[in-house]
Amino acid sequence: EPGGRWLVLAVAAGFVVWGGVVIVQAVRRTFMEELRRSEMGRVARRSVQPLGVVGNGARGLVGAAVGAFLAYAAITFQPDKAQGLDGTLREFADTPAGPWGLVAVAFGVLTFGLYSFCEVRYRKVDTTRQGW
Repeated sequence: EPGGRWLVLAVAAGFVVWGGVVIVQAVRRTFMEELRRSEMGRVARRSVQPLGVVGNGARGLVGAAVGAFLAYAAITFQPDKAQGLDGTLREFADTPAGPWGLVAVAFGVLTFGLYSFCEVRYRKVDTTRQGW
């Protein structure tokens, strides 16, 4: 399609930017501003922050990697190089770190899942708004 390559490149840029923003938010710990920290017990306070940093960092890394593969496919005119999440994880497995790199990514994604359980419990929700 005419312009299809540019559309794929725009989507790729979106993934890369989104992944970068998520990583920066993880490092800056801005996700903690969205939580009701006053309701957390001592153990929750000590565990939610590292779970959020590692989990959000992994989520951002995987999202940016998906964008990088899409961008590579668009720039080199090789649509078979475009990867979704599954292909991105396969590429992680093919790096010099091999399966250990994939284990590290899996650990990060699992950590994000654990953080998500904490977020469900402590996320600030505006209950004053009615309807959509």
